[in-house]
Amino acid sequence: MKSLPTIEQVVASVPAHKREEFAAWVAKQPHGEHTLYDALARASVVDINVRLAKAPDHWYWCLHCERVCQAKEMREDFIGAMARCPHEDCDGCGIDVDMHRYHPRGTFFGGAKGPPAETLKSGQVVPLYPKKRKAKRAEQKR
Repeated sequence: MKSLPTIEQVVASVPAHKREEFAAWVAKQPHGEHTLYDALARASVVDINVRLAKAPDHWYWCLHCERVCQAKEMREDFIGAMARCPHEDCDGCGIDVDMHRYHPRGTFFGGAKGPPAETLKSGQVVPLYPKKRKAKRAEQKR
């Protein structure tokens, strides 16, 4: 069984330009049984925010509302990561949980096909199952 990392290893795993700030945060935490888990969670938040900041124009697709947005549009989620769907009527959050990277060729969420990324507009609905959605809309119009 693999052992958990030490606090020092967690601090060392944070990107260099955020390490000092992260180490200062860790130093302020009360050292108890949850400190390591808090540090691991906080390190993952830093990692997500750094990844999204490096590619603000990348497109993401939301599993909850089936709309697309760019990384720079995402809101802060409940753990502090900028990984929440930007649409006010949607509660989707979490990179690779609800928010999935939209490939430039139009593939997303395990290979589903959509329009090419260069044709997308923020808020555009890209249904996971387009045929079922069209059938539902036609049924609702009756």
